[in-house]
Amino acid sequence: PIGSRIQRREYGSLIPMLIDRPISRTLMLQLAACAVTAINRWEPRVQITQFKPQLTERGITASYVVRYRKNNQEIRNEQLLLGGKQ
Repeated sequence: PIGSRIQRREYGSLIPMLIDRPISRTLMLQLAACAVTAINRWEPRVQITQFKPQLTERGITASYVVRYRKNNQEIRNEQLLLGGKQ
């Protein structure tokens, strides 16, 4: 979470503040906004072009697409687990 890293207090994301909130469309939108904001701020090597959280049997997962700025390579991930069972 933001504020937990010594000497880099501004580092992190607001996702931990969403723990224990009821699962809803609003929560999914907040998760996406928090994740994209943190990635854009703290990972200058990539540009996030898609981020979609979804509720599955395992918990909340996300699919995303990033593009490496250096070589324009696109990377996709369909099963990032944000919370739930491993």
